[in-house]
Amino acid sequence: MRRRPLSSNASSPCRLEWRPSRWVPGALGTAAVLGNFSLQWSALPQGLAAVAGALLGLIALLQAWAWMRQPPRHLIVPWGQVPASVDGLPVATLQVQWRGPLAWVSWRRGPRRRTCLLFCPDTLPPARRRELRLAADSRAVPPSRRQWHHSAP
Repeated sequence: MRRRPLSSNASSPCRLEWRPSRWVPGALGTAAVLGNFSLQWSALPQGLAAVAGALLGLIALLQAWAWMRQPPRHLIVPWGQVPASVDGLPVATLQVQWRGPLAWVSWRRGPRRRTCLLFCPDTLPPARRRELRLAADSRAVPPSRRQWHHSAP
C-alpha cells in the first residue's frame, strides 16, 4: 500500500490572521528616546529642544496607541491567479515584500488607496511565513512558466 506524501495541498489557500505586533510600539518608543537625545545634543536652544522632544514623545505615544488599537485582519492568498482577499473583500494587486524576518503585504483597493500590513516575527511564526512565501511566489510566476520543461540531451 502506498503512503500519501506529507506535503500540503497546493490548491488550499494561505489563510493568515494579522494582528498588531508588539515590536512596533517598542521601536517607536526607542526612536522617540533616541530622537530626544539627538535633540538635546543638537545646536538647538535648550527650550526649543525640550519642546520638540516633548512633541516627539507625544507623537510616538499616539502612533503606538493607534497601532495597538488596529483590529485583526484576515488575509487569504490563494495559489495561482485567483484574486486574494482581505477581510472577505477581493483585492487584485496583492504584493508581498520581504525585509529579513519582516513581511510587508500590500494591496490596492480602488485607483489610489494603497493599504499595507506588516508581519513581524512575533505575529507570523516560521511555518506560516513559509506558507505565505510559497503562496506569494506562486502568484508572482506566470502560469506558463511554472511547468518544468526538460530538454533532451
